[in-house]
Amino acid sequence: SDLRTWGWITLIIGVLCILAAGGVLAGSQWARWFGMFVAGLNAIGLFAAAQGYPLWTLLIFACDILVIYALAVYGGRRDTA
Repeated sequence: SDLRTWGWITLIIGVLCILAAGGVLAGSQWARWFGMFVAGLNAIGLFAAAQGYPLWTLLIFACDILVIYALAVYGGRRDTA
């Protein structure tokens, strides 16, 4: 309810996104699921800023949906054949 509270929540979600991205780049399977969870959490958390920044919220929400889709479809194990 305080602006500082939302700032801390946004910072924590950002750190979780960076951790998930590092795990996905390393090829970890758990990071794929964690990345989808964090992107969904970020998409939900964006609605707190929707009244002040509506266009920015829609753009980042669309990016979060694309990240979830990409991790779900293309984030699996790679075939070496």
